[in-house]
Amino acid sequence: MIEQKETKQLIAPIGTIAIWPGPLSTVPNNWKLCNGEYLLASRYSELLSVIQDYWGKYEGVGASQSFSLPDLRGMFIRGVNDERNDKFQDPDKHTRISSKKVSNEVGSFQKDTLQMHIHQVGRSTSDKKSESQLGRTRFADFIHKDDITSHKTSGPTSTTNLGGTPRVSSESRAKNAYVNYIIRAE
Repeated sequence: MIEQKETKQLIAPIGTIAIWPGPLSTVPNNWKLCNGEYLLASRYSELLSVIQDYWGKYEGVGASQSFSLPDLRGMFIRGVNDERNDKFQDPDKHTRISSKKVSNEVGSFQKDTLQMHIHQVGRSTSDKKSESQLGRTRFADFIHKDDITSHKTSGPTSTTNLGGTPRVSSESRAKNAYVNYIIRAE
């Protein structure tokens, strides 16, 4: 990005998505919130040539044709997997949801998930640590999928000080901070 001395604004190519740390009232001119808004193709033709219909189907025809901005509200951003085939690849790249019906592509989304895992509780005759843990389990060991919204347990629980008190919510998520994603439109 290049700084213009006269206006103190950063110049970025049309279609650049940036993180904006301030309120919407402070978004620079020529930038739009990534909120899925439809824009007229005739007014934003240069932006349309960059993002095309990857973020939603075209609406209308002729002079009233419009296209969708990315809707990144509440989303974590992830780079396109493309041809990556190593331990860092997206193992679910072909299950992504896209308006273009192409899953491993810009503009596709994934629903939230929690990777399958198992908690074992019990006694081992050869492992003193396992024996000392007998009877001590975590809240998460007893959650059933039907109880997630009500946070009920189906058995006795106690918590060790190893990991602290579990934080239970309606979604699995990393620590995060709110920002606005904006796109250079003009």
